[in-house]
Amino acid sequence: MTWQPDLWSYGESCAMKSPNGTKFRVTVEHDGVSPLIKTKPETHRRPTQAGRILAHLRAGNRLTALDALERFGCFRLAARIHELRREGWAIEERTVETRGGKRVAEYSL
Repeated sequence: MTWQPDLWSYGESCAMKSPNGTKFRVTVEHDGVSPLIKTKPETHRRPTQAGRILAHLRAGNRLTALDALERFGCFRLAARIHELRREGWAIEERTVETRGGKRVAEYSL
C-alpha cells in the first residue's frame, strides 16, 4: 500500500507490512506546515474483536450476530464485518432462518 494524501485524514493510521515481513503502523500527522508520516513497529496487542472474528471465519466457520455475542462479546457484528471488508477481506453474507422463524445474516469467508 502506498501513501496517497488525498485518501488519508490527519491522525488516521494504518497497519502495513514491509517486503521483509515486518509489521508496522503508519500515522499521518501535521506540523502546521506539511504532512508528517510517522511509522512505528507493530507491538503485540491483545487481539481485537475484529481479529478474533476474522480468525473464526478463516477457520472455515460461519457466524451470526448471536454467535458473535456469545463467543466474542460483540454486540455489533455488522460493524466488525464492515471493518474487515474495508481491509479487503471478501466476507460473504447470506440470510438464514432460525428455528424460531426469524431471518438473520450469517457471515463466512
